[in-house]
Amino acid sequence: MRSGPPLAVLFTLDCLPAVRKRRVNPHPRTWEASARSIDGFCATLLAAGHRPTLFCALSVVANQTPLIEEYASAGAEVGLLVDPSELRPGLRHQLGHYSADDQREIVRVSVHRFLQMLGSRPRSVRSNEFSASDETFGVLRQNGFLQGSVSEPGRHVRQVDAMWEGAVPDPHLADAGDRLRAGSLEFLEVPVTTDANQSQGGVPPELNLDAGEFEAWHHPLADGQLERMERDGVSFRTLCWLARSGLPYGDAAADCTKALRDAIEFVDGLGERFEVTSMTVSQAHSEFRRLAATAC
Repeated sequence: MRSGPPLAVLFTLDCLPAVRKRRVNPHPRTWEASARSIDGFCATLLAAGHRPTLFCALSVVANQTPLIEEYASAGAEVGLLVDPSELRPGLRHQLGHYSADDQREIVRVSVHRFLQMLGSRPRSVRSNEFSASDETFGVLRQNGFLQGSVSEPGRHVRQVDAMWEGAVPDPHLADAGDRLRAGSLEFLEVPVTTDANQSQGGVPPELNLDAGEFEAWHHPLADGQLERMERDGVSFRTLCWLARSGLPYGDAAADCTKALRDAIEFVDGLGERFEVTSMTVSQAHSEFRRLAATAC
């Protein structure tokens, strides 16, 4: 087996509140279903030598603290999923809708409540629905975050203020005043892997395990983005997968679970072409810094 360029692989799970209304997707219907999904996702990855990153809504942390603590101890990273509606009923919009001052308060309170429940502050962050404004990265850094996975390049969903057309597709230091470009802010943004040039209806093809159909969907998308990174001379290459706790990752026969297992097998096979390392979002920041220092 030959060594190749470094490749970081990240598996991320948005841990969403349980919502009983059938029309709300991809939320789990019950807290029991939520726990089974998180447990199945983490157990499958950790058994295969991969370290997942969980972006947890506050109500998930509150209702499933022992499970979250168990997997944090086992090697998963537990980050914050910012959802303003969890703070009080009047906050009906996603994060990017609000002014910079309001975002600062939303994030500050969210971090404080997370800390109260788990006894440690989150190190990485994602906003629900990938919602952000030009001020969001600066707000996150002001609240102590050093890294996150906030963007989905090519996404264009105005209803939730998720406007990522033209966003940088690879990990980069964010800009404090422009969400679409790289800057010098001490905040590493790790985008979900997409093909931003093929967006339809405001949603690009994405490495979303919820979609299932690994060979038809994920495999060509991952291969295509690895080829793009080679053409573009990307120094820190990543594949960042997305999943959500509304799907039954605890069910071995479910399509989403099969897609997860297929993704693991695919990643393991990349060792013939790349120096593959599975890592959390926080670990990705450390590796980004290491590679940048080596290049100097």
